[in-house]
Amino acid sequence: MEGDLPLADLTRLCGCLTDDAGVVDVVLEFGTGEGRLRYVRGRLRARVSLICQRCLQPMELELEQPVELEIVPSDEAARSLHGDRDPLVATGEPLDLATLVEDELLLALPFAPMHELDACPAAGEPHETEEEVEPGAAPERENPFSVLAALKKDRD
Repeated sequence: MEGDLPLADLTRLCGCLTDDAGVVDVVLEFGTGEGRLRYVRGRLRARVSLICQRCLQPMELELEQPVELEIVPSDEAARSLHGDRDPLVATGEPLDLATLVEDELLLALPFAPMHELDACPAAGEPHETEEEVEPGAAPERENPFSVLAALKKDRD
């Protein structure tokens, strides 16, 4: 099965994105493997727009997510599954492919998306300081109790 799915149709995913423009390129294969176990294999590709957590500006990210699912009849069978495939519990209801694609893409999103360091507008910007301080020297700070000392002097 091959096709395109509009990002706008994936509402949970769009809640994490800056816009819903674009499509997901979906390639999925359904089959039966060794031991008559049913599987779903394939890959998903999408170009999405997220907020960089370093500079808080929009950024484009190319997602490519492999799909390796083993179709199992129950939660108990899912717990006993070994190997590199994740379980997909067959509930008896028709499989909603859009939900499957959306779940896999949500798992592919980075926890804290960031531009590449050399491409981020905020990378390498020096922090503003009130005045230059020599390396290794602690900056002078005003004593918060100096006001009290001045009041005490006035009383004496």
